[in-house]
Amino acid sequence: MTDSYGDGWGGAELDIFQGLNIIDSVTLSGGSSGWDTFCVDAGQQFAVSWDNTNQSFDDTETFVILQGNSSNGTAMCTSSNPSYGLVTDCAPTNFGIMTCQ
Repeated sequence: MTDSYGDGWGGAELDIFQGLNIIDSVTLSGGSSGWDTFCVDAGQQFAVSWDNTNQSFDDTETFVILQGNSSNGTAMCTSSNPSYGLVTDCAPTNFGIMTCQ
């Protein structure tokens, strides 16, 4: 996760969905970059939604979703400066299936 201003996402977050249920929310709480993790049930597809309703400052946020970890993960999708709601760059059809390790 990155933030162009260096103050974190200022209250914005990614909500992770399986079906209609939010299973996790991740954010960059401060700084210019960082990592967070979420876990998907084995064999399940997921979607991500950008929620910036609590964002205090609008700058450029970027995230990459990896299967694996930060040193040897496979990029599943990348989005820069997403709009509120479902992140269509990361639609479920692009994800395939991910599982936790």
